[in-house]
Amino acid sequence: MKDWIYIDGYKGKKIVNPDTVDLTTLKTDEEIIMAYCELGKASHFRSNEKLGTSAWEKEVQLADKVRELLEKVGWHAHIFKGGSTDCGCDEALYLHSGFGSIEVHQVPFASEWNIDLLPKELFNADGSLRSMKETLEFLRKRIGDDTVNLEADVSSKTAEIIRAIMKEEDLKEVHEVDESMPSFRSGAQEYTWRDNEEQAEQEARQLLMDGDEWKMAVQEGKTDLGLEDWVEEVIKDDGWEIVLCSYDSTANTLEDGTVYWRTN
Repeated sequence: MKDWIYIDGYKGKKIVNPDTVDLTTLKTDEEIIMAYCELGKASHFRSNEKLGTSAWEKEVQLADKVRELLEKVGWHAHIFKGGSTDCGCDEALYLHSGFGSIEVHQVPFASEWNIDLLPKELFNADGSLRSMKETLEFLRKRIGDDTVNLEADVSSKTAEIIRAIMKEEDLKEVHEVDESMPSFRSGAQEYTWRDNEEQAEQEARQLLMDGDEWKMAVQEGKTDLGLEDWVEEVIKDDGWEIVLCSYDSTANTLEDGTVYWRTN
């Protein structure tokens, strides 16, 4: 890395000249992964097309090796030759490439998304990768949120519901609770709930009765029904979830009949 030469890229961004990066000389985990990151930055913030293409070609050559190294120490990595694409899994804790960095999508102890991992958090002094567990411990010290004590800070009924949702969603910590909403946050994930499906359905009706969506439907020729009839049709055909569950239009039911859903 000491032989790499940096040049000005887009809007004065400092990027590596890819012609000075010899992939055959990369030995340690740190050298391989940092080369991948720097080449990705050079490709994105390219100063000219030829150098940008050269950076991209070298970045692609390293992608599979980078993913392999990260997975060996415990990570799930969305790093492929085609870019940092979603592999189709529903995991929240995974790595992907940013513009010159390795990012973790979500962690269970902080509200931030797509967090840059610092070299000192990723690598040991000898250039080898730290284990995922060790890196997460370093990251928690840097950005970890305070946890909520459910026993002391909220009502017993709220605590009971939150614990049940956490069990269903495999959540480990609570970082915010708003009993008036009601809602809670675990890491970057936020959830809300209602006492039962009937309550949620009535709330959805009330929201639709403000008429804004109905007016749009009428103007676009999608309905000729009056407001109340249209509201009933939406609830009957699409369900109350389409109105309240903005994250993925789905809700879940606990054993006591409480319905809950993710809100972000």
